Amino acid sequence: MSVGALLLFNIIFIIFVGLFAGISQQKFIETNNLNKLSKVSKNPSDICNTNVCQTAGKLIRDSMNLSVDPCDDFYAFSCGGWMATHTIPPEKSRYDSFDVLEEELQKSLKEELSEPSKLGDADSVIYASDLFKACIDNGMYF
Repeated sequence: MSVGALLLFNIIFIIFVGLFAGISQQKFIETNNLNKLSKVSKNPSDICNTNVCQTAGKLIRDSMNLSVDPCDDFYAFSCGGWMATHTIPPEKSRYDSFDVLEEELQKSLKEELSEPSKLGDADSVIYASDLFKACIDNGMYF
């Protein structure tokens, strides 16, 4: 056998082994994922037992309009509850759940920063609170 033919045979062999190893690894990953999926509980009472999960689920459910057929109008089905309970404020061009979270965060920050410093507060919290109170005293608002 010539050197060229031997080299060509080795290259083809390496490619074949690499392809076989890749296919074997993919089969292992697929089998492993199927085993994991089969272990997931099918009992609905085992899903979403934490308060955080249940709160998030309630927010999602409340944002939906279950009286609309999703095949007829998916947007109204998925967002109809939100649209019924929230209006876009006149000063805004849009209003969504992130705006609601921002408003709640701003309110919470104002309340926390307005409180007197407590023993054990981090220096950064004390400085932020002092700065906030100084701005409020000067007529500047957060």
